[in-house]
Amino acid sequence: MSSVRWLSKDLWIIAAGFVAAMHVGKLPPAVPVLQAELGISLVQAGFLLSLVQVAGMCMALLLGSYTTKIGLKRCVLFGLSLLATASFIGGFVQTFSGLLLLRVVEGFGFLLITLSGPAFIRQLVPVEQLQAKMGLWSAYMGGGVGIGLLCTPFLINSMGWQGVWICFGLLSLTLAGMIYTIIPSVQIYTQSVAVFDLIKLTLKHPPAWILAIIFAVYAG
Repeated sequence: MSSVRWLSKDLWIIAAGFVAAMHVGKLPPAVPVLQAELGISLVQAGFLLSLVQVAGMCMALLLGSYTTKIGLKRCVLFGLSLLATASFIGGFVQTFSGLLLLRVVEGFGFLLITLSGPAFIRQLVPVEQLQAKMGLWSAYMGGGVGIGLLCTPFLINSMGWQGVWICFGLLSLTLAGMIYTIIPSVQIYTQSVAVFDLIKLTLKHPPAWILAIIFAVYAG
C-alpha cells in the first residue's frame, strides 16, 4: 500500500508538467482562428508562441535559485494557479496586447512547474523507482504539447478558442486542488547559500553553459 501511495503522489506532479506543456501546445492550432477573429498577424502570432521561452531565458536562473527556499509544493501550486488564472482570463480578452501579457504570465507559471517538478519527484519517489519516474517526467514537453496540439482543433470546433482557454484554465485549477489535497508539504534542509553567490557559481560552471546552448538550439 505504501508504494501505491508514493506512486500516485509523484504521478500528480508529472501530470502538472504535462498540463503546463498543454498550455504551450494550445496556441498553434488556434492561430488561424485568432487571425480571423482578432486580426492578429503572423509576426504577432510568433511573439505569442515564443513568449514562454522568453520567460525561461530571462528568469529561469533566478527562479531556480529560489524554488527550494520557497518550497517545491508552493512553486508547483503557484505555477498551476498562474496558468489557470491567465488562461481563464484569456478566454475573455479580445486584444493582442492582452493575450501577449497573459502569455507572459503563463510563461512564468510554466517555468515554476518545470523547475520544481524534478526535485519534487525526487522527494516523493523511492530511490529504486527514481530513474523510471524521471524518465516519465522527461516526456512532459513532447507529451503535453502533443496533447494540446491534438485536442485543441476539436475543442475549437465545439466551443471556440475562448472555450479552450477557459477549459485549460479549469483543468489547471482542478489539478492544483488535487495536489494541494493529496501531496503533503515536505521540508528539506539545505546549506544556506546566498542566491547571488549561487547564480555566480552557476555562471562560472562550463557544463551549465553547454546545457544552455543545447536548450537554446532546442528552443530555436
